[in-house]
Amino acid sequence: MIATLEPPISVQIIESVHATAEPTAQPRTDDMREMVDRLRALGQIRRRPSAFSIGDTLIVHPLLMAAMRDRMRQVHDRMAESVFGVGR
Repeated sequence: MIATLEPPISVQIIESVHATAEPTAQPRTDDMREMVDRLRALGQIRRRPSAFSIGDTLIVHPLLMAAMRDRMRQVHDRMAESVFGVGR
């Protein structure tokens, strides 16, 4: 058996404030549906930070990118502390 290495997959990440999504909950009654439609027409539905992909490109909201960077920093610090004894 011959072991082969496949080339790494590259994904381009773009930060955009336009990477948002509407809430996913659906109105339960006709009255609620009408209210949501009116609010949407007035631009009062708040969109949440989100991420989506187009091909090999990932579009991410800046708030999510900041949270991801913070999480990666915590993981890196924890690994450095366990391996090198940094911070003890």
